[in-house]
Amino acid sequence: MVGIMKIKQILATASLFLLMACSQQSIVVPVDFEVSLDPANVYRPGQPIHFKFTGDADYMVFYSGETGHEFQYRDRTSVPMEDMNSVKMNLEYTMFWGSQKKGLDVYISNTYERALFGADGEADRAAMRKMIEGGMEGWKNLEYSKIEGDHGVTVNAEYDLNDYAESFTLAFHWHPNTYNFTRNQSTYHVNGDIEMNFGKDNSVTTRLNDIPFDLIVMNKQDPPYLGKNPLRRGDTTSIATAHFDDSRYAINFEGTNPTFLTYEIDVWCVSQPMPLNKVLKDTGVHIKNMMNPIYDYEYTYDKPGTYKAVFYGVNDNYQGHTSTVREVTVVIADDPVFGKKHITNN
Repeated sequence: MVGIMKIKQILATASLFLLMACSQQSIVVPVDFEVSLDPANVYRPGQPIHFKFTGDADYMVFYSGETGHEFQYRDRTSVPMEDMNSVKMNLEYTMFWGSQKKGLDVYISNTYERALFGADGEADRAAMRKMIEGGMEGWKNLEYSKIEGDHGVTVNAEYDLNDYAESFTLAFHWHPNTYNFTRNQSTYHVNGDIEMNFGKDNSVTTRLNDIPFDLIVMNKQDPPYLGKNPLRRGDTTSIATAHFDDSRYAINFEGTNPTFLTYEIDVWCVSQPMPLNKVLKDTGVHIKNMMNPIYDYEYTYDKPGTYKAVFYGVNDNYQGHTSTVREVTVVIADDPVFGKKHITNN
């Protein structure tokens, strides 16, 4: 009798596990939906496009196919070198006061490994001195039209950075010469940006204001980080310092009169190494969750072009995850006749 009861218990337990297994398998449902374009659509800029749905998905994300919203680039964080068209830097130099012919030198590098860290002044000075004594090996000196003798004159320069896309560092060396303390130190204000063009019509612009710089004062009469955060002379004035706290300019090299100091200034501003081919992941719009059914979605394209609209559907729960992709090619044209009839479903 006991043996029969044990057999029944075993069978009951096995049946329970079997039922649970079947139940678990049935929880994960494959995504099954289709997308079509409304026959009444007019495919011209500014006209709403209606997408029709059959089937269902727990969650759905829409990628319009426009720049920055392409499904194929949803995981891309950098642009391959072969896809890049150009990388250019534009710098704007404005000089006030003084009469130096060359008080500001500019360098770029694609081999610099960060050596200045803003924590130990003497260590940063030693690291900078090592680069200088090594002849600035790995650095290229950038030329620009020298500003001589005029107040408030601005010059612009453009530089090709194609060879610096994967690793880029920018350095400024400010060394105003007072000619034995007989002339004013020149003040330089610098603005600029870096523009990377890639693919068909894609571009990324980085402002000089958004690039992190390490500042080191080499002349020992001043603190090594004078001008940083901002550390001013006597905490009251920014003259005879380099600093970043003027909203009009990205970097400021603030000169003074020839008798304010009894020594010459020697300041370096070196950016932290950065890739220029870095991009943000393309994004989509979440148009559906489990709480809201969807039968129609409206979207408006503002520019003519051919767009690969993608709907990414997902079924997801604690037991598993399934997904599928539906593509629809949409051609937006200025031609009113062509714009009424050209549609493609994939």
